[in-house]
Amino acid sequence: MTKDLTKGSILKCILSFTIPILLGALFQQVYNVVDTAIVGRYLGVNQLAGVGSAGAVFFLMVSPVMGLCNGFAIPVAQRFGSGDERELRRNVANTAWLCIGIAAILVIVTMLLCRPLLRLVNTPVEAFKYAYSYLIVIFAGIPFTFLYNMTSGIMRSLGNSRTPVFFLIVASILNVFLDLLFMITFKMGTAGAALATVVSQAASGCACLLSLRKYPVLKMEPDERKADIVVMKELSRYGFPMMLNLFITAIGAMFVQWAVNGFGTAVAAGVASGQKIHGVLGCPMDALGQTMASYTGQNTGARKMDRVRKGMITALLLCAGWWIVSNVIIHTGGSSLVGLFIDTAETDATVSALRFVTITVSANILYGSILTLRSSLLGLGYPGISVICGVIEMIGRTFVAVFLARVFGFTGLCFIHIVAWILATLLLLPGFIILLKRKTQELAA
Repeated sequence: MTKDLTKGSILKCILSFTIPILLGALFQQVYNVVDTAIVGRYLGVNQLAGVGSAGAVFFLMVSPVMGLCNGFAIPVAQRFGSGDERELRRNVANTAWLCIGIAAILVIVTMLLCRPLLRLVNTPVEAFKYAYSYLIVIFAGIPFTFLYNMTSGIMRSLGNSRTPVFFLIVASILNVFLDLLFMITFKMGTAGAALATVVSQAASGCACLLSLRKYPVLKMEPDERKADIVVMKELSRYGFPMMLNLFITAIGAMFVQWAVNGFGTAVAAGVASGQKIHGVLGCPMDALGQTMASYTGQNTGARKMDRVRKGMITALLLCAGWWIVSNVIIHTGGSSLVGLFIDTAETDATVSALRFVTITVSANILYGSILTLRSSLLGLGYPGISVICGVIEMIGRTFVAVFLARVFGFTGLCFIHIVAWILATLLLLPGFIILLKRKTQELAA
């Protein structure tokens, strides 16, 4: 049920850990794609634009969940790598206490801010009610978002990337059926799409929680279950910088959506579709990023820094390979992919989607590099650089949204991610080299 990533072939370790995460990410994207495809094909452009506008607000308010849980999992991976099982269990218990408290606060905050944030991103009037219906249901399900991200993060820290993926695949299939049931049969519109996602995530989260109870290494003594402020502070040192990083990135995404909505409903629907396609093509790089957090965390705990360096080189080469493949896919089948979301009669939306995704995917190697470098720095024990990276990305996206989009129109806007990725890479690559050297010297002293 656990896996030691500090031994054996580096390529084999990374691939065997990444592939299950990739399958899960693909299935997760499948039900995101199904949501969008059903909305676009059966409910119309206005509701598709509503879901697209909701996406930026959703990421802003729910990204803290992903950031916190990913950060909280790193000390668990380090303790597992060092063999300190008692501290490992105390970290897991306090992760649960933190997640329960933060989830309760976040539900209240998101409910209150839903309408103001949709207005802030300039949501088209004809799409506003659909975006609101979608978000209010999603926000009610935030505790289940925490549950899945927390339990799956702990499993990955222990070297098990397969079990949470299995449950996610089952949940993805369930989500597809619920989409059809709620949106088409019950005529629930965008609220039905959101409800399908919440129910499916609740199912996968509960399944992961039940599975964790079977881990011998997690059998806790009563004193290990107690809330401990010292342990919480250590967890927060990793979790809150990651939360802040994603929150800042999400603010940048809000600027993106604000700029996109300024071009009208058709362009908003096209970009929503393009973002979904890029999400699918980015899955291998997302999976590599998650892998490198656990891989680097375990090897840092085991003081195997040369293995960390070689692992990063391997991950970057894998990113380069997928970058080539993804560009071939877009240039040969991009129109067909866009057709899954938008009726070909919607010419403006179709052209916008294809232009956006083609330009974005052209620089996907930067996207993959950022994910692997940032996750590896987190595993090394340097979460603070993620915050700086998030600020730089936000500045880049804001510059494009405010200036390039006005000068070059929609084509300029299509470079909104690329500019942010270039700036972030210029920070993260030298940062990783310097901080890896520093950590190696610290552990050798």
